Amino acid sequence: MHKLHKHMAIAAILLAALVLPSIASATVITFTGSVEEFGPGNPTVESGYRYDALSGTLIRSVRGNPNPSIEGRFNTTGGILQIVRDDLAGGLFTFDGADIAKDNFGIGRFIVFAGYRNGVLQASESFQSSASDLVFTTISSIALSGVLIDELQIGLEALDSQSEIVDNVVLTASSVPEPSTIAMLGLGLAGFGYRKSLKTS
Repeated sequence: MHKLHKHMAIAAILLAALVLPSIASATVITFTGSVEEFGPGNPTVESGYRYDALSGTLIRSVRGNPNPSIEGRFNTTGGILQIVRDDLAGGLFTFDGADIAKDNFGIGRFIVFAGYRNGVLQASESFQSSASDLVFTTISSIALSGVLIDELQIGLEALDSQSEIVDNVVLTASSVPEPSTIAMLGLGLAGFGYRKSLKTS
């Protein structure tokens, strides 16, 4: 029985090592190299992530922090910026923060950040840009902090000749396996430990 406990403990340690997320450094999306104006279906890849206009029309502006940045198009109502991992598996990540601002007249409006996983909204939060033009504010995620998502949507308005701007979006990739994978791995390791104990008893 002592050997069975030993093998089960080894299996549990192996499972924990695989399940716990690996230490990953944050990636800052700076929007360098994207096209000047884009709508849905014209994605840009940067640092392992792919971003595109999910709806509306967005523009890469040179008035960034320092530059470039992404903002809603003046002659439209802006749009939604979509960011996903650039891999076939559609890997998970967290949204950590960004720099936001506004351009042209009027008070700063709210920029909405919404995190999705498998098409289901996990959480959303909104931050108001500064009332002064092109004054960037660094915001940190609150509602989405630590929430694993596979898609980030950023709502950028452009109403009354005023547009909202986002720059330096901070994301952290995760290596946490899907729950079904964890369950299968756990059963396999437990079975291996039990089988090994039967052979040695």
